Amino acid sequence: APAAPVAPPLGAAGAAPAASGAAGAAPAASGAADAAAVQALLAAFREGLATPTVQVEALTPALMKLIGELLRESAAGTVDLLVARAALKREIRAESTMIVAKENNPLKFSPSAEAALGHLLAPPTRGFMPAAPAMRDAYDDLRAHQYGFVAGMRAALEGVLERFDPARLEGTLTQRSALQAILPAARKARLWESFNELYTQIRSEAQDDFHTVFGKAFLKAYEEHIDQLQSRGRG
Repeated sequence: APAAPVAPPLGAAGAAPAASGAAGAAPAASGAADAAAVQALLAAFREGLATPTVQVEALTPALMKLIGELLRESAAGTVDLLVARAALKREIRAESTMIVAKENNPLKFSPSAEAALGHLLAPPTRGFMPAAPAMRDAYDDLRAHQYGFVAGMRAALEGVLERFDPARLEGTLTQRSALQAILPAARKARLWESFNELYTQIRSEAQDDFHTVFGKAFLKAYEEHIDQLQSRGRG
């Protein structure tokens, strides 16, 4: 007689469904972890952006590319403005930024946007500001520079106009001739000659040494205004 079929052990029959269930649970757990990581990144981005009115629902590749482009343009523009500021300070013989033991701004010592981004996106380095404070510090200095520049130009212009003051010009005519005393027209003609002589002198000085004519008054007003702004900021 043929042998009767043997039923499989109860333990083996129950093991197959359990293994299948475990294999299905692993992808589900991995997917949940990925979703949580994405939400954590999105929450961190919103916190850093600190602008509740701007709604960002997902960190898409297109958005990440845009953020990278904006970061690069802002770094490049900031470095260019800081380089221009340093060039003007050299021109007017103002005090330049020097590297010190701590709290150095990496943006002020970066020759290019690439170097600046390398500092900003790298882990904090001893002796240098973190990224966000460095950007704020750079913009504060650029803002003060603009206000100081306006104050300096105003002071330089006032200094030149003062040299053309009619009363001051008249004071140069120490000796009045008899003709000038009798004929006012002769005195006016001599004043006009003095004006032309002074104009020629100032023009020549400006061409030979700009700092002598404009720089000293400009520098004094520029540095005083920046000191006032920085003192106000610290207060």
